[in-house]
Amino acid sequence: NCPQSEILWLFAAREKWKTQGNADEARNILQEAFKYNPESERIWLAAARLETDQKEYKRARQLLQRAREKSGTGKVFVKSV
Repeated sequence: NCPQSEILWLFAAREKWKTQGNADEARNILQEAFKYNPESERIWLAAARLETDQKEYKRARQLLQRAREKSGTGKVFVKSV
C-alpha cells in the first residue's frame, strides 16, 4: 500500500535479516524496494550493510558503486570508502 515508504521496506528487511536470520529473504525485500525507491540512500546503504555482514564484500562493493551512480549523496560516498 505504501511502496515509497522507505522505513517500511527497511523494517521488513530487518525483520527477516536480524530477527529471523534469513538474509536471502531480506535481499529480496530490498531488491523490491529498489523498484519503488531507486534513489533511496537508506535502502542502498542497508543493502550494502547486509552484504558486508554476510561477508559478501564483492556484492557490497557493487551495490555501493550503483548507489553512487543512483543516489550520489555524500553519505554514500563516505560509506563507500
